[in-house]
Amino acid sequence: MSDPKSPVEDANFPHFPPGMDVRHQPGMAAALMDQLAPLLAADGIDLEHLEDVDLDELNAAMGRAIERHNMELHTPVGNERARTINTLREIAQALHQEQPTVVQQLFETIGPHPTKTRPSIGYVTGVGMETLDSLYSDKTLRSALGVVRLPILGNTTKNAAQEIQGLAAKSKAFSSIDKLMLNHGGFEIAKAAAYLLAATVAAIAEHGRAEFSAVLDELIPEEHLTEEFVQGSAFGVAAAHQTSANDYTRAFQDWLEEDEELAEDAPEILGIFASITADAQRAGIDIHEPEQFDAWLFSLQDSLVPENTAVSLDTMHCYVHFRLTHDAEPHRWYQAHAAITEITEEATEQSWDLDEILFAAQQEDPELRHRQIKSLPIVAGMLKLAEWLGSGQPVTTTGVPKRADIQTVAAMIGLELEGVAKMPEGDATGYVQSALHSAELMAWWSALEDLEVIEVTSTKVKPGSMIQEYVTADPVPLDQAEAMAAMFVCHLLTQQLGQSPVDAPALGYTITRLVDSMAGEAWVWEVDDADLRARMINAVSNGHLKYLQDVQLLELYDGEPAVPQALHVPMVLGLMMAIDELGQFL
Repeated sequence: MSDPKSPVEDANFPHFPPGMDVRHQPGMAAALMDQLAPLLAADGIDLEHLEDVDLDELNAAMGRAIERHNMELHTPVGNERARTINTLREIAQALHQEQPTVVQQLFETIGPHPTKTRPSIGYVTGVGMETLDSLYSDKTLRSALGVVRLPILGNTTKNAAQEIQGLAAKSKAFSSIDKLMLNHGGFEIAKAAAYLLAATVAAIAEHGRAEFSAVLDELIPEEHLTEEFVQGSAFGVAAAHQTSANDYTRAFQDWLEEDEELAEDAPEILGIFASITADAQRAGIDIHEPEQFDAWLFSLQDSLVPENTAVSLDTMHCYVHFRLTHDAEPHRWYQAHAAITEITEEATEQSWDLDEILFAAQQEDPELRHRQIKSLPIVAGMLKLAEWLGSGQPVTTTGVPKRADIQTVAAMIGLELEGVAKMPEGDATGYVQSALHSAELMAWWSALEDLEVIEVTSTKVKPGSMIQEYVTADPVPLDQAEAMAAMFVCHLLTQQLGQSPVDAPALGYTITRLVDSMAGEAWVWEVDDADLRARMINAVSNGHLKYLQDVQLLELYDGEPAVPQALHVPMVLGLMMAIDELGQFL
């Protein structure tokens, strides 16, 4: 008898919308859960009996376990540390010499796992933050660090670098990695840390009128690897193969930029290409051998989203066309081309047309839509909020309602919730120590802030610049009501991203269930009880739906959602925003 398949190997596993590309090495998530199991057990969470665990309790414990696990992922030792330091030095030197192509190629070689030639992205982050903490806490360097000029960066990287710099000045960059990852993403903070480190060394060199390389050698001296490692596969044939791969990457880039239809998207395609080729390399697949193309495709299809990794498939399709036009023996790639064409066509046939659902929903009678939505607690509650706000109310240092106000604010959206200093013994349902611990309350609060219905300062919450647009009339106007509901859906579904290894696939599954429901294509995923990861994905997704039911955005029948037709507009708009958030997160 064969082993039961993981749900991600099931052809019926819920897919993300086209372009939502999630890749992972087969077995990686299961291995991660094995590593987290003892950490969760220490928190009283038995992974074999999740049905007895409250979702909020599971999320909190998972967050703590991930935090402890991440600490290990960011602390290399021995040759791993030496390789990380030397890679940071290479990046710093390339930045100082204004070689952006070299910098890009260096980052392309750094993936989620260390190799024999490069550190993991987590190691780069950890050592980078640790080094920045050390430099910025050195009192002898204080005057030199008065002006640190970052190179020209995109806003995303620049914002991350500035936040890291502020934390490093307090020696808190390393200890804030988890928070930084949630704010900016793992790769972005590693990149920002490397850029900031190079700029910091440059500032110290300029202040002391010294050579950049001399200061770099003094502050971040090169580390020597052990003899055993030096004799490994990083040299000889492997090094020659890497050189060949880099040559082909550059040739592929030139080919893309020469194509009128592909030139504009070339940077994005190359970024995806670097990621999927790194995955292939870790799986022992040679992308230069057409005989191994089927294995490469299989590796990609065995990812979290088996047949709907549209962006990656399109990138592979481009690569095969490139080989057909540039290879010395193009006929060797005919079979690969046939395979990728067939799979791409299958993926294209899948229907995820949210625009069609939205268009149909907008044809509904506006009065019917208004009648349905104006009674939702998250909409009607805005009128009660305006009365409570007055000219302003005090908030906590994290910008949320104070403990004494939790019951009042929660009641505005129909939640029975009380803030307490100490959780009661036994059943603690309905009690929280902070507003941050209520998913529905925080989704509403964040939506209010995004829509500028409220303005939160360091000490108080007061009416926002747009509050009159939302609460001048009773009931709240239709457009504003639907905007609030859509923003609430987005925040509710995305606020946990990054807290556990199943958040992204669980969100994808939730989106699938909601879209299928609105499209009239009810479908149930049969979860294998023996698959821990599948049960966790299902549990988190069920939690999403339960929260949406609590605020009357849908009904549940046998555990599956039914969204009223009159609420399709805000639901679709919310899902569109959630898909965008998920894309940025990934």
